[in-house]
Amino acid sequence: MGMTVLAVNAQQTAGSMQQNHHRSFRHRGHDRMAQKLNFSDQQKQQLKSINSDYHKKLADLKKNEDITVREFKSGMAALHKDHRAQLQALLTPEQKNQLAKMKGRKNEDQTGFK
Repeated sequence: MGMTVLAVNAQQTAGSMQQNHHRSFRHRGHDRMAQKLNFSDQQKQQLKSINSDYHKKLADLKKNEDITVREFKSGMAALHKDHRAQLQALLTPEQKNQLAKMKGRKNEDQTGFK
């Protein structure tokens, strides 16, 4: 019985470490985007708030065991769409143009085409 508890605890710890790693990786991406787009202090604070709210809603959705897989996927899609819209609304027109150029270069790098 003691071995089983240790195994379960190890799995839970590994899972939470992996989850935290992915979360910190995503935040580094947003931090890098904020730096490259020269976010104002206000935009940085709004970004933090948007991401915090998104992660809370995501955690609530994942905890809900009373929904079907289809409802879960639909909820995930809606959360992602709303998150992207909030991020876009945060940007100035100049930042949107700069981001589009950055995405274009990234796509060129991945495909090898211009």
